[in-house]
Amino acid sequence: MLEKAGQESYAGVFFKGERIGYVKNVLRRQGDGLIRLTQHAVLNLLVLQKNYPVQMEVEARLSGGFLLQDFVFSMSSPFYTMKASGKVTGRRVDFTLVNGKEKIDDTITLNSPPFLSLNQRGYLLRHGMRPGDKVKIAYFDPLSLSDKDTVIEYKGLVKTLIKDRIYLLHHFEENFSGIRINSWLDGNGKVIKEESPAVLFLE
Repeated sequence: MLEKAGQESYAGVFFKGERIGYVKNVLRRQGDGLIRLTQHAVLNLLVLQKNYPVQMEVEARLSGGFLLQDFVFSMSSPFYTMKASGKVTGRRVDFTLVNGKEKIDDTITLNSPPFLSLNQRGYLLRHGMRPGDKVKIAYFDPLSLSDKDTVIEYKGLVKTLIKDRIYLLHHFEENFSGIRINSWLDGNGKVIKEESPAVLFLE
């Protein structure tokens, strides 16, 4: 559930216990009923004992149910830059990719209308799931311009310790390409904590 005034949040990104960056999300409802997303992420990658900053920006419009409508994505780093934009019509995504060397216009057809993987996942709480129940969700990745169908299992409402505080959160688990990802959501569907074997996100 998104508050009428919108939502602004920050999350730290940790790798092997060390903070390597952050993600800022801003969600605002528009007069036409759509939701406007602005996302800014910075990661500092250590390569051969040197830090290399990677910046990513996303501007997107989502339906009231958080399905992706259109997007503009950009990434810049010392090694590579790219910009992509696209529009979703049903299961079809028409996009343009510019990577500094060439411009590509293409279309992909997904298995179902896609979501973006955000820190607001209230749609998972609308299914009335019980512990052990599973749901299949289609996500679209603007970086790889591809979809990811993932099966998410509801583990239940659990007490979770985060930064010396105990929260009562909805625990979900997904397994993607052999990688297990756990996420903990509050009653409004906001992701408070998410972790994979190497990377941890904390609000």
